[in-house]
Amino acid sequence: MMPQESQVPGDRTAPKASLRLEWVYGYRAANCRSNIHLTENGELVYFSAAVAVVQNIQDKDHYRQRFFLGHDDDIISSCLHPNKIIIATGQIGKNAQICVWNTQGIMKLESLLQGHTDGVGAMNFHAEGEKLASVGIDHDNTIKIWNWRLGKILATVPGHSERIFDICYLGDRVITCGVKHLRFWTLLGNTLQFKEGSFGKSEAQTLLCIGTFGRSTTKESASSTDDDNLCFTGAINGDLIVWKKNKIDRIIPGAHNSTIYSIDINTDAFLTSGKDGYVKEWTRDFVPTGQSIHIPCLMNDTEEISVCSIASRHGYCVAGTRDSEIYGFALNANSTPQLIVLGHHDDNLCALACHPRENVFATGGEDSSLRTFLNRFWNAERMSLITFYVTPYVPLTPPPAIRSLAFSSDGNQIAVGYENGYIEIYRTILKPHDEERIQPIHTINDHAYRIQSLAFSPNNTYLAVGCNDGSLDIYDVKNQFKHLHFKNLNNTLSVTSIDWTDDEKYVQYTGENKQAFIVKIPAFEIVTENEKENIRNWSTFTSLKHKEVRGIWNKFAEKTDIVTID
Repeated sequence: MMPQESQVPGDRTAPKASLRLEWVYGYRAANCRSNIHLTENGELVYFSAAVAVVQNIQDKDHYRQRFFLGHDDDIISSCLHPNKIIIATGQIGKNAQICVWNTQGIMKLESLLQGHTDGVGAMNFHAEGEKLASVGIDHDNTIKIWNWRLGKILATVPGHSERIFDICYLGDRVITCGVKHLRFWTLLGNTLQFKEGSFGKSEAQTLLCIGTFGRSTTKESASSTDDDNLCFTGAINGDLIVWKKNKIDRIIPGAHNSTIYSIDINTDAFLTSGKDGYVKEWTRDFVPTGQSIHIPCLMNDTEEISVCSIASRHGYCVAGTRDSEIYGFALNANSTPQLIVLGHHDDNLCALACHPRENVFATGGEDSSLRTFLNRFWNAERMSLITFYVTPYVPLTPPPAIRSLAFSSDGNQIAVGYENGYIEIYRTILKPHDEERIQPIHTINDHAYRIQSLAFSPNNTYLAVGCNDGSLDIYDVKNQFKHLHFKNLNNTLSVTSIDWTDDEKYVQYTGENKQAFIVKIPAFEIVTENEKENIRNWSTFTSLKHKEVRGIWNKFAEKTDIVTID
């Protein structure tokens, strides 16, 4: 946060303060493949939400991130230019744009391409670097060929009635693959014509990624080499399928034990990664070299983890997992993958709380592979994970998602609220430990609805609990979390924010309709409108309904988009 000057009371002008993005934790793995890259300078490029990240990974003690912020919606695809400097990133949304930008220096936007709807699912540059092929996630899986420097569409056609997962140049032709199909496209004027890939007597497989060796174009060579007509695809059943002239040339069965997600081509060989958690190296004759690296699971090394993206440069590799984490390693038998980017898995992150005294914050989320849930503690100064543990303490089936977190005012305890109405209070542990589960100091099981918000009072006398059904409950912390019953039938909408006064005599809570209620403690009476005017000593301001809170709105802003503040 950049410092701001004091404002005159009642001044409704925008404050002279601004936010500057400092660090991004994790990367987007959900519904994405082949979306991490190594540049000419050895920097790592990936994306999270609408932010593209360029991270220096060479100095292991001083990782630095730079950001490209040219997108206005979530990025879902990317591809690296043959020069290893330029990159294209494609976003989701009604007007899904492609940004082509330079990863070096000030990260200049080189071209903005607009034309896709719904989202850009996959992209690939031509070997000469002037053309870009892209495929959308719209109903027609539309394919577009661009002269990206001019921002000009050269051709656009419907790609297939079934989902297309990858697109790749093979010489001057374009290949697309997806649900039980493979197509070879040729640019003719301002349109594309295709030949269907024939599975022959083999069962049609869903194909998720494409690899090619051919780099020659019609300008370079009048005669075709074997590589010019050869490509290979990773299948959902773990097979590697080699194609030549639109037909299957051979199949390497069981290349992986499960789905192959990503292929990376290097000078003498290529890499594959899959759902089985392995990165494997192959010769250009499709013979395994014996180099096979297992990517560990941060939570549990015995669990299998999906590797959805792989990239390599000069013998160094990076692998992105479905847990939204990226590992780096040298491709040799003695290499141990090292965690480079720490994330919070590929599902929704619903809960975050800042420690009141330390530069530490906690997050609660869901692990998509194990269906278990984590509490994680992060060091905001070192941008690193301190520790984590699985919750709830007693395993439940199905396990409930963490929906809210709150530190006590001294930071010694943390309350965890769950989707099923369950609450646990833990001692705060800010150092690594070996236990997978930590026993809570107290549990509360009085609710049948989602715990939407939690707030300890300033002196840790009370814990306020807001539920999805609109109810607010107060617990006496120093009396074994005794339930101090209170009912307000006027609010039936989810409680989105809770604030206490410094003296703990009042608590305010706000529902989804932005209606605020102030409760007098310990009488548990709703304060009248006249009384509200005299209450000013609020310890926190997380509700938009505080008199002291002012909103600076654009003319057509949707004010309901803002749920909470701090």
